[in-house]
Amino acid sequence: MKKAVIFLLSAAMVASLTACGESAKNHELSKQSFVDDYGYSEEYWPWSADDTTVECKDHNAVIMTIDGTTYPLNGMAKDWKYANGDLNNVWKDNPDVDGLKVDVSDYNHIALGFCGIDSPSLHDSTN
Repeated sequence: MKKAVIFLLSAAMVASLTACGESAKNHELSKQSFVDDYGYSEEYWPWSADDTTVECKDHNAVIMTIDGTTYPLNGMAKDWKYANGDLNNVWKDNPDVDGLKVDVSDYNHIALGFCGIDSPSLHDSTN
């Protein structure tokens, strides 16, 4: 009986750890894939870094990681404090308009789409 209980508890623990791993959705999104896989122009890449990781969290929160720092990509991520980075530190300035940043709509269209959240894209892509 004791062995059966230990076995069942072990099986339940493994199942719960497996479920946790499945619910965490991480997606790599690089400047190269933004251009090559999604068909956007390189000029629309909004970040100073070329590589990002997008993560889907609870409450439809979506965060992005660049060089170990997490940044909120939507209001839910900010409200639930899933990320602590200031986007202005990695967000590129718009080269055409002083004081503005590069639009994030195209990036967010892809990133939020990873998490099943619909978000409009500003520019047409080839995909």
